[in-house]
Amino acid sequence: MYKDVLSRMEGIDLFPLIALVIFFTFFVLLIVWVIRLNRSYVDSMANMPLEEEEPSTAVEYSGAGPASSVPGKTETDIEQ
Repeated sequence: MYKDVLSRMEGIDLFPLIALVIFFTFFVLLIVWVIRLNRSYVDSMANMPLEEEEPSTAVEYSGAGPASSVPGKTETDIEQ
């Protein structure tokens, strides 16, 4: 049934060609973007999971704002 319906549509033969051009253009642009990336940026991103953070600079997400922004509490109250 679908074959019969699609064979009667005018201009249906352009859709596969348009899709091919869109995908080919996308992948060519993606390859150009990857080639033009700064090598130092790529190396820094590649090493990110391997770098250890200092405990004082580690950020833990608790769903709320930072503890120092809690009104009425000082840093000594938070540490205790």
